[in-house]
Amino acid sequence: MRINKKEILLVIILLSIFLFQSVATLKNTNLIFDEPATLVVSYYFLKDTDTKMSILHPPLGYILAGFPLLFLDIATPYPYQECTDIGYFQCGQHIMFKSVNDPEKIGIYGRFPFIVLSLLFGLLLFLFSRELYGAKAGFFSLLLYAFSPAILAYNTLANATFTDLLVTFFAFNTVYLLWKLLIQGYTKTRLALIGISLGLALASKFTAILLIPIIMILFSVKIFQESNRKKALKKHLINFGIILLIGSVVLHSTYFFSFDSIADSIPKRNLDFVDSLIQKNFAEGSFNRKMADFLVYGLKIPMPEYFSGFAAQYLIESSKNKEGYLNGKIYDGGKWYYFFEVLLIKTPIPLLIFIAISLFFTVKTTKNLVRSNKYFKSPVIFEQLCIFLPIIFFFGIFIPINFNLGLRHILPIIPFMFLFASQITKIRLRDRFHNVFRIFVGLLLLWYIIPALFIMPHYIAYFNEFVGGPENGHKYLLSSNLDQGQDLKKLHNYLETNNIGKIKLSYHGSFDPSYYNISYEAMPMEPYIPWVDAKSKAQEDCSKKKGIIVISVSNLHNYHLNNRSCFDWLQDYEPIEKMGYTIYVYNITD
Repeated sequence: MRINKKEILLVIILLSIFLFQSVATLKNTNLIFDEPATLVVSYYFLKDTDTKMSILHPPLGYILAGFPLLFLDIATPYPYQECTDIGYFQCGQHIMFKSVNDPEKIGIYGRFPFIVLSLLFGLLLFLFSRELYGAKAGFFSLLLYAFSPAILAYNTLANATFTDLLVTFFAFNTVYLLWKLLIQGYTKTRLALIGISLGLALASKFTAILLIPIIMILFSVKIFQESNRKKALKKHLINFGIILLIGSVVLHSTYFFSFDSIADSIPKRNLDFVDSLIQKNFAEGSFNRKMADFLVYGLKIPMPEYFSGFAAQYLIESSKNKEGYLNGKIYDGGKWYYFFEVLLIKTPIPLLIFIAISLFFTVKTTKNLVRSNKYFKSPVIFEQLCIFLPIIFFFGIFIPINFNLGLRHILPIIPFMFLFASQITKIRLRDRFHNVFRIFVGLLLLWYIIPALFIMPHYIAYFNEFVGGPENGHKYLLSSNLDQGQDLKKLHNYLETNNIGKIKLSYHGSFDPSYYNISYEAMPMEPYIPWVDAKSKAQEDCSKKKGIIVISVSNLHNYHLNNRSCFDWLQDYEPIEKMGYTIYVYNITD
């Protein structure tokens, strides 16, 4: 069904509103925690085509963030090899804040591609919903997307979060294209596009590998539906192989078709760690030692950076000593219910209600199809699998891990939630109930939209009414769920407006306060904050202070501090001002 002019106009209006909110966020927030380092890595990655720069993540995000930076005259006091060896945080700090560069301008350029991508994402969601459930469903899902705190929180960032946004987009696109192939028919173009989309997803984040079993399951169901299953098996095995081949070529291209050993694919400081592991676990001269040395130093393979990065992420995620925060408590390791709670309190309640209603009617429809023996042969099974499989896989993988970071890790399930909720537009009740139901849905949409407008541009800090909104969010979650150091610019404006001079500062962020001419005495912070000198870090003085105290809410809760009771004394005081929901200002006189 062709899209008419009225539909095009409504899509443009909704995407324009979404763009307005994105730009407002971009203008009112500074670079967040690891953006200075990530942007520098992105620049070097393209400028010097050094694939070592992206070992912890696949390279697509760095390519997109780095491309606009090539049009800027960026001063680089370090050659890329030296930058690789001294560490990205320190290198990023020097290039952004110790040179003649403008970090805010670099940030705008580096963030811009992800805003453009998120606009395309909204259009893609509209198209998929429209094809599944009709035009009303398309607008419904796009409306949910345009005012989504989760999407608006992360679509203007150029740090590691871009991996989550990218894999969300390309995973959704891959599933959409696969659905079209299975339902609307095979074409070479569709098959090629699926392969390209899969390759770009794999180049976005390592978790995109979950798309492979999803594709296998969908092909298996299609084979089961065919009358000649032997012929169908052969056909879809070939299709699956073609998709993997195209995807692999696309992925390899993002690494500039590198072909090398593992040892030559990673920075020296990481290689020293790998070498120490080999020496620790394998005796000199043993067969296992020779095999390990060959695999790391001798064997040359395509895109070794991808495999070494995958292994590095596995070591990070499987570590037992990663710090987490939930419900006011700091803990080590992970909690299996962490992401369930994150989803429950970071998702707008109206969306949860829409999903519950849609689930009720989905179960009812499925029961009727099963009873009539039509379910396993109907297109409905693909509709449901294309929604539920990505949610199950991309949510389920994070339940057992020992690194509880935040909502962004499960971002890929959000658009599938919009897609599923949009079928509410197809529900038809008896005449006397239908108008009431429509009013009910309309009120829920208002409830969904109004808080999103009021919280602008503080979307990262969004929490729903279950916990009392963003004001109480810090009692439940921190880190990328709330505080990424995004409100330093607001602090600068506040200090300037109120003629406040030197402050005592504990800031959770990598943006150097000196850039905004903030005069401060450093209080205890995380040990890896790059703009604080080593002496200040070593002297962790947690004694009570007087004067104007400025502290990030993460530090107020002692999260990531060496001393987990360092700022307990400050809990007895009320802040005189808050910057957004992340920086608290106190005036301590007693």
